[in-house]
Amino acid sequence: MVRGAREVTSYRRTHLVDVLRASESIDALIDRRIRARSVADELEAVYKESARQQRKKLREQNRWLWIRHYERMAGNHHALAEDYQRRAQDLLESSATGGVPS
Repeated sequence: MVRGAREVTSYRRTHLVDVLRASESIDALIDRRIRARSVADELEAVYKESARQQRKKLREQNRWLWIRHYERMAGNHHALAEDYQRRAQDLLESSATGGVPS
């Protein structure tokens, strides 16, 4: 009977050691996942900042492109206005002299 008690005690110790090893493995796994999640969160934050800066850069580029567009349009309208003013002046001069406008 003594031998049986020793076997039970040995069995319990072996399984206790197995449970402790499993527990350590689970703790290690949890720690790795926490670190991986932390790295993923950090990468996401870096990505979001990078995307924000890229959007800001694109907005600024588009702003300058619109400025140049409107400046060209203003120049075109100014040139047209000068042309129309010249045509009107030609008409006034030709009607004053009785001629046909050019």
